[in-house]
Amino acid sequence: MTDQGLLGSIRKNRIKLLTIGVVVSLVLNAVLLTAWVLFAVQVGQASDAVDTALERAIADIGELQESSIEVTVDIDEAVDFATDLPIDQVFTIRLDAEFPIKDEFTMRVAVQGPSGVDIPFTVDVPIDIAVPIQTEIDIPVNEIVRVDTQIPLQMSVPIAIAIADSAIADFLQELEQSLIDLRAALSS
Repeated sequence: MTDQGLLGSIRKNRIKLLTIGVVVSLVLNAVLLTAWVLFAVQVGQASDAVDTALERAIADIGELQESSIEVTVDIDEAVDFATDLPIDQVFTIRLDAEFPIKDEFTMRVAVQGPSGVDIPFTVDVPIDIAVPIQTEIDIPVNEIVRVDTQIPLQMSVPIAIAIADSAIADFLQELEQSLIDLRAALSS
């Protein structure tokens, strides 16, 4: 082969190599561009999902702030109770009754006889009467009464605590504002 033929053959191979290199470069660029577009679409979908999740979280925190915790506490205890109770009072008792007296007693009686002589007699005297009593009696009471006992306490106590009035309210407001700020930052 002559130098001329050899040079022509090298040129043809060089053009083929350059053509293959350009085609491979175009294919790689197309693959990279496709991958980049798919990545951007996935980031957009993830961004929409994150935005939806943040929106729901903000709404849930708002509902939580307006809600309350409700619980019923059952109490079954004995409470010790010890105290001195002063009583300073006048009690009025009204009596309106008849008291029957039914009895018999023996009595010695001396009767003067005709010559000035006393004659003793023993006489049984029966008593059968009803004595009416109608009166009011004031009874003053001034005492200190010691009370020392256990009182059984059995009850159910409903308790409702508004979240807005609790210690967690400030934390929930800060969390809600942080989520609002994060959502705004991700949207821009």
